[in-house]
Amino acid sequence: MQKISASILAFVLVVLLPLRLSAQQPVILRFQPPAASSGETVTIIGQNFVNVTNVLLGGVSIRNFMVNNSGDTIRAIVSSNAASGLITVVQPTGTATSVTSFIFLGCSLVPGIFTNVSPNPIPVSSGNVQVFLYGSFEICGDYTRLEFKLQVRKL
Repeated sequence: MQKISASILAFVLVVLLPLRLSAQQPVILRFQPPAASSGETVTIIGQNFVNVTNVLLGGVSIRNFMVNNSGDTIRAIVSSNAASGLITVVQPTGTATSVTSFIFLGCSLVPGIFTNVSPNPIPVSSGNVQVFLYGSFEICGDYTRLEFKLQVRKL
C-alpha cells in the first residue's frame, strides 16, 4: 500500500505540479482610455494573456478583441451594449479583473453630409436654390437615431 501512495505522490510532484505552476494567471495592470464610446478601442495592458476566451466591460462580453503575440496587450472594440464597471479577462488558467472601473460613454453620433439630394439645385418660383442636408446617425443596441439639419442657399 505504501508503494502505491509513493507512486501517486511521485506522479503529483513530477507531472501535475509543474503543469499547475506553468499555467500563469492573467493580470491586468492598467487600461486606456478610462472612458470610451461604442466603436472606440480600449487597450488593456497586463501579463499572461494567453488563450483569452472572453473580455468583459462592466460584465458585458466584448465580441471584437485581439491579443498581441507577446500576450501583454489586448485591444478591444467597445460594443454598443457595453457597460460601465470593472474590466475582466477570462482564459482557461484563470480570470483577471481590473482594480479601477471603465466608464462607458454610450453610443457616439457619426457626423456626415448627405449630398445626394435630388433634384439639386431645386427650382422654386423665385429662382434656383441649392440644398444641403447635414446629419448624423447613431446605431446603438436596439435603436437607431438620426439627426438632420437642412441648409438652403439661393443661387
